[in-house]
Amino acid sequence: MPTEKALLKEVIELLRESEEKYRRIFENSNLAIILVDKDGTIREANAMAEKIFGKILGKNVRRLSERVFSAVNRSIYEDSLIEFEEKYLNRYLKVLVAPVEIGGKPEAIVICDDITDLVTYQGILKSLLEVERKILLEKDVKKIFEFAEKVLVKNIGYERLLVAEIDKEKLKFPKITITNYKEIGMKCVEAVLKTGKPVVANTEKSKSCKSCKFAEDKGFVTMVFPVFGGDQKYMLFILSKREPSDEEVDLLLTTTESISFKIKALKMEKEKEEALKAVLESVRIYSELIDQIRNHITVIKGLVEYKEDLLKKFGEKFYEIIAERAEMTNELLKEIDKDWVELEKLIEKITPPSSQE
Repeated sequence: MPTEKALLKEVIELLRESEEKYRRIFENSNLAIILVDKDGTIREANAMAEKIFGKILGKNVRRLSERVFSAVNRSIYEDSLIEFEEKYLNRYLKVLVAPVEIGGKPEAIVICDDITDLVTYQGILKSLLEVERKILLEKDVKKIFEFAEKVLVKNIGYERLLVAEIDKEKLKFPKITITNYKEIGMKCVEAVLKTGKPVVANTEKSKSCKSCKFAEDKGFVTMVFPVFGGDQKYMLFILSKREPSDEEVDLLLTTTESISFKIKALKMEKEKEEALKAVLESVRIYSELIDQIRNHITVIKGLVEYKEDLLKKFGEKFYEIIAERAEMTNELLKEIDKDWVELEKLIEKITPPSSQE
């Protein structure tokens, strides 16, 4: 904690040297600063401390937590610097406790840094990495969405995650279908489809949400993300009780983009599988055609070998028989030529780009 430690050192020095300079740092710091006597009574608390803990001046430091109370006692009696992380209500704090002597009396100074955003950000990042691993390994898009909902709601603490497939003006949710999102005032959907970018809407503050019949749960912040996998289009709705940071939205966008890419990849994989089946079927058909050509050639060879005897027997009709067999062979070759172009297209679909060069 270099910032907190540097500030702590400066505050302790100023407590000894200059009341005026100490006051300036004490009052303007964005870190919570608390001065506690040896009995645990809070003698001073700056504005940031009161923002985090409420009105605590004159109260016992035990009100903050038993751990802080214990750290203050240890710091004073052991003359030691104590450092730890603590959760207070819905906030995460980094705490530094150090002994000081004011007017010959042993006291302790407590400095707290609110690291809630950092902890939240790390938690989101860890959870989204789990989703990314699922995206990488899973081939069922429905299961990817279900896993994302489970992780985002359970681990990050979002209220709900809803997925809707887009079909023109329809939004097809798993349990309901909205026949026309425009008619019920879903401006967020219109904006996402128009820009291809996520939208964050506060159902209480946003004017456009007030006319939306879908936004019945007031007090929620709704994040709407596009998941466009080629001709398959989805809309991801994430409902939260808190306003997300820009970094949080960017992280979620990265994950939804990964899902979009996976949908496209799965589609390409399916097309390749179908193309491979078609190629194998074409090879089977070509094999049959070649067998037929081979039979015709065998017949023609036999006719030529016994030409003298067959001319005596059939006369000029002998040449007609050969011509007929040759024409049948030619028709088979035309059939192969006609289908060969389609076969080459199918081969391109299943051949990696680097192999085509």
